[in-house]
Amino acid sequence: MKRSYLFLILSILICNYTSAQEASSDYQIFAKRFIENIKDNKKEVLADLVVYPLNREYPIPDILDKSDFIKRYDEVFDANFKDEIIKSNPKENWHDMGLRGIMLDKGSIWLDVEGRLTAVNHLSKFEIDLRKKLIDAQKNDLDASIAYFQTPICILETDKFIIRIDDLGKNNYRFASWAIGKKMSEKPDMILYKGKLIVEGIGGNHQYEFANDKYTYECAIIILGEKIRLRRDLRYIREVKKYFFKMLKLFHDKQKAYSIRIGFLFIALKSLFQALFVALFALILVFECSPRFLSF
Repeated sequence: MKRSYLFLILSILICNYTSAQEASSDYQIFAKRFIENIKDNKKEVLADLVVYPLNREYPIPDILDKSDFIKRYDEVFDANFKDEIIKSNPKENWHDMGLRGIMLDKGSIWLDVEGRLTAVNHLSKFEIDLRKKLIDAQKNDLDASIAYFQTPICILETDKFIIRIDDLGKNNYRFASWAIGKKMSEKPDMILYKGKLIVEGIGGNHQYEFANDKYTYECAIIILGEKIRLRRDLRYIREVKKYFFKMLKLFHDKQKAYSIRIGFLFIALKSLFQALFVALFALILVFECSPRFLSF
């Protein structure tokens, strides 16, 4: 009976290990396909393997569809970046990140579990120059009271308000809002400083919180689990009231260094599990092959 249990456990572990290896092989196949398409400059083929919209670093406009991808392909994949991808090794440079998909090196490219492109966390020289021009243009168009910032984060629009969030440096976030119909060249109706970024899990969901004497304003950006929305919480001293607004527009910075750090933790845990499996496998073999253990 004991021997039957041991063989059952061993079989289950072998099946799980084999499934993991097959999954790893699938990811390497996806990586190899992506590399070959970049190498052969197959823009149309790649365009069919993208999850749209493909976000670009704000305020660069997102890539909205297949035709937009083909048109802007060379702006995103410059010669140096394509060379980096082409020279990458599917086994050594691409990493299986579980349900989140597969990433190249530290996350410059992300593919989902079906091999579709979901993120490009690389800026070409063209995009760097374009982003600088767009930021300079925003600063010129803004009211003087908020025309200074280090990095623009996002612009949110609800049924009643336009909200702009900027990073003033060292993760000091600023909230500015206008009533619908007003322009950002006008003085904001409200300005809040010292906002905080709160990251929820590893799926990309995050929120910016700003507070004044009476209320806390929470701008929640939902990437996974629900449709993207803006949520504003009005928190009184003795009462909490939550108001939900329909999201109309959302532009946000896609790069997330915290995701990369979590990703490497997953890789380390996977390696540890494989080592434990090998040790357990060896122990079971010793147990099965030793007659003195079977006399129990």
